[in-house]
Amino acid sequence: DTFARDEMEEEGVETVLSWSVEDVAWWLERRGFADLAETFSEMLVDGDLLLQLSEKDLKEDLGVRNGIVRKRLWRELRKLMRNVDYTLSEGESTAQFLRNISSEMVEYTHRLVRRGLTHQYMDTLAVEDVEDALKHAGVENIAHRYKIRQALKTQPRKVDEYEYDVYLSYVETSKTFASLVEIYLKMRGLVVFRDLRDSTSIGQESLANIDRSSSFVVVLPSDGGEILDKVDDAARDEFLYAITSGVPIIPVVEEGFHWTEDGTLGELLRQMVDRSRVVKWVHEYQEASMDKL
Repeated sequence: DTFARDEMEEEGVETVLSWSVEDVAWWLERRGFADLAETFSEMLVDGDLLLQLSEKDLKEDLGVRNGIVRKRLWRELRKLMRNVDYTLSEGESTAQFLRNISSEMVEYTHRLVRRGLTHQYMDTLAVEDVEDALKHAGVENIAHRYKIRQALKTQPRKVDEYEYDVYLSYVETSKTFASLVEIYLKMRGLVVFRDLRDSTSIGQESLANIDRSSSFVVVLPSDGGEILDKVDDAARDEFLYAITSGVPIIPVVEEGFHWTEDGTLGELLRQMVDRSRVVKWVHEYQEASMDKL
């Protein structure tokens, strides 16, 4: 009955996972999607499947073609996924790992655990394997995949696991600026790797040093947000490899730098990096800028 189902919805993962096809249809009706209940029932969507759905699944497999309706339904589904109680379930530790990244990441818990992708298991995989596994599990947001890889990479490790403290990256117009930052980093006793860029391309051996570094510092000039999609192949390769690697990215930007919001690499960087981690370099106060870095 309705009262029992109200309780059922609030009790958490064990209850949601036990939802029948009829229970899912009832949930849809209660959320204002009664016209979709028949389709979900025909496709035998129960609680287990409901928690594994992605927005792509709604469109391609369940035929929710209307964009506004799909966004509304996806919002309700994400709310349900984020509020699931994983206490004493097999997903408890993975849910906590994702929650430590951000509360919205918890929505991926069931999808990952269902495929055996606990955070303990992912920590044993190579970087490229984690990326592929997350895509296959339906983590479609590239910024979310980066944050998960970053969290895996930044779990407590021995200091001597890293060969370099900093991998220093730059675009051609910030080459002199990067040399200055490198000098200040070394003055502070940090071990820095910077590829000298003898050509417009960069070798795999140099890129592999990103994995051997505890941080990836990218030095950007005042117009850096606009030129990130026009940079040479070497800079682009470094930046994209750092995203895949999951290494913590720290932008060092000159005064006047602004973020682009048009789907460029600059926008991608803006999504991935917490603003509190962006270091604004003021040439008149370089020591203070270094303190922040």
